[in-house]
Amino acid sequence: MSVVDEKSIFIAMKQDGPFAIHPHASCAHPFSPQNRLWVKTFQQNRQMTTKYRAVRDQLFDLLQIQRFDEIPALIQNSALREQRSAQAYRLLGNLFGISGDLAAIRSKIHEYMNTADAVIGMLRGKVMATYSSHIEISNEIETAKNPVDLLLMIFDDRYHQKIRFEAKRKLVLMGLAGSIDQRERETDIENKFATFLNFLNQYVWSPQLKIGELDIAYLHSRHDSNDFSCSEVAVIDAEAARHLHEFAENEKLTLVKRRLFQANGQEVPVYVTVRKKIPPPKC
Repeated sequence: MSVVDEKSIFIAMKQDGPFAIHPHASCAHPFSPQNRLWVKTFQQNRQMTTKYRAVRDQLFDLLQIQRFDEIPALIQNSALREQRSAQAYRLLGNLFGISGDLAAIRSKIHEYMNTADAVIGMLRGKVMATYSSHIEISNEIETAKNPVDLLLMIFDDRYHQKIRFEAKRKLVLMGLAGSIDQRERETDIENKFATFLNFLNQYVWSPQLKIGELDIAYLHSRHDSNDFSCSEVAVIDAEAARHLHEFAENEKLTLVKRRLFQANGQEVPVYVTVRKKIPPPKC
């Protein structure tokens, strides 16, 4: 499934879709020309209409409203907004299976939001470094940790279109981070992996080595001078590597820390590494 097709979980991010952020936001006029055009464009797409209704119902539940024209009152009334925020945190806690009191739920949701910001930071620094200035996080969004405040920003015409888009982007990534965390907790991945490691230590790795002890070796490789593709490689031990003092431009020495297991009475070396992804790359 593509990340940009109609079945993508990122459909809400498309600026030519039903959830696009327009230059001006308005909640008080359901029959405005902008809303009429929106209905005319998507009324024939039943799948998109269903998605819109699902997102709308989630939004109404979090804000505890019945109609879009109730949103301006929430924007203007900070006390009412604070009251709705407490219930929104509880609903998100149920959604992501977070146990504990309100403070614990709030802390976990803020953790998801920090992950959302970290995803954008990772994209800016690596994948989309060329467009870094275009996708950077605005101060107003980076400091926002309340999901209700972010939701209301999307409908607040005081904010620029880019700010409102960033608010939606942060909410979408927050939801993705929460879903991944919930999935990992439900499947108990970390405990299962610990059990697997214990199995390897008990029954697979060579008893001649202590648990965690590694057999040090080096890969002495030669590479093509044009594209640096590997043309020859040999495994050498640490003693042989110490006698190699000079390398040609197309040579390379790579350290590998190997485990050993027994097969048919022989010790077989194998290189094993574990790479645990931090939350941003998971998203």
